Amino acid sequence: MQPGGNVRRLKAEIGENQLFRTRYKRWGNGKLKAAVCEDEEALQLFLEKQVCECMEEAGINGSCEVFSSAEELLEKGNPFYDLYLLDIQLGQMTGMELAEKIREKDDHAVILFATNYKEMIRKAFQVSALDYLVKPLDEVEVRQALLRSFRYLSKKRNRIALKNQSGVEIFYHEEIEYIESEKRKVRICSRRGSGEFYVRLNALEQELKGSLLVRVHASFIINLEKIRSVRKDTITMESGKEIPVTRKYKDQFNRAFQNYCLEMRR
Repeated sequence: MQPGGNVRRLKAEIGENQLFRTRYKRWGNGKLKAAVCEDEEALQLFLEKQVCECMEEAGINGSCEVFSSAEELLEKGNPFYDLYLLDIQLGQMTGMELAEKIREKDDHAVILFATNYKEMIRKAFQVSALDYLVKPLDEVEVRQALLRSFRYLSKKRNRIALKNQSGVEIFYHEEIEYIESEKRKVRICSRRGSGEFYVRLNALEQELKGSLLVRVHASFIINLEKIRSVRKDTITMESGKEIPVTRKYKDQFNRAFQNYCLEMRR
């Protein structure tokens, strides 16, 4: 299907060098998740195609889901996406109202707006939108906005989504100080405070492999970026919390911490 009147197709080749592609490897085995919320079918197809093609060009392991309304996206439950492309003029709930709902639970996701109305641009920044696209959409501008979004996201650490009685909460690696195991639950200590979640520490350790969150004890995972000092078998975190390093995890911690320090000196 050819794009409708709201899409102006331009031929463009955006060449990316190997260094640019390598930046996006930070997602590791996890996927970058994108969501398109647009009520016009031709634009749905166009935007989905652009997202998938730009992911492929940038070497990103990702996926894109398409929704026809804000209600449809919200009804899916608690799907958290890294990138949202939202039409401002949707149906009963506008794209702006949807963005406000997204921001209630996630301050870090990238939001891009598509609109026919330039006067809506100022409102877009009230929900910390990264960019806006004015219809009729220009293919080059869409692709450039997507690549800017990928660059922005590549600078963010990975995230984990954890469940408790209140629902699902997202934590970005960079905001976590340490994770402590308490029986069948874990306690996440972050700059937001602390909270308990139903997950085993062993499962989290596997999910966090290759990140700066490292297991140092049967009951603790710590963030290398949040270390204040290391003395013998004790790590002091930024908060003043002292965490022991046991023999089982000492070599693993030493290697990870040395690599982190070397990386910081570059």
